[in-house]
Amino acid sequence: TENEVLDVVFTEKKILCDKLGIRFSCMADGKILTMMNSGDIYSLFGNAIDNAIECLKKVEDEEQRNVKILVNRVNEMAKITIENYVPWLPQIIDGIPKTTKDDTDSHGYGIKSMQYIVRKYGGVMDIGVDENIFHVDILLPL
Repeated sequence: TENEVLDVVFTEKKILCDKLGIRFSCMADGKILTMMNSGDIYSLFGNAIDNAIECLKKVEDEEQRNVKILVNRVNEMAKITIENYVPWLPQIIDGIPKTTKDDTDSHGYGIKSMQYIVRKYGGVMDIGVDENIFHVDILLPL
């Protein structure tokens, strides 16, 4: 990706996906993320990919077990998209999917952390589901 931190995150998560039988694909121009500090890159992508993996571990159909990531430049913006299949329609409240875990007090902070990081850089994040594809779309000004 030409971004050392992004390479570390993707390598770590790819190894985990391989162990779990989840396909991991990405096309990323990491050079465009030079305005972000290392911890923010690691947290943003780590949380997003961990959420996708958590969902996909429950999916039995191997054809649906995919994480797709795209990081590219669109005009003067960095566009980040993370997608994965979701077998159910999550309840989204105030732009954040409700945790599916029983202990709601201890979960749901990853996405809030992602929102904080995106706002810190003056960006916007949209989360939604289209035809059972869960997507996180982020735009960050360059």
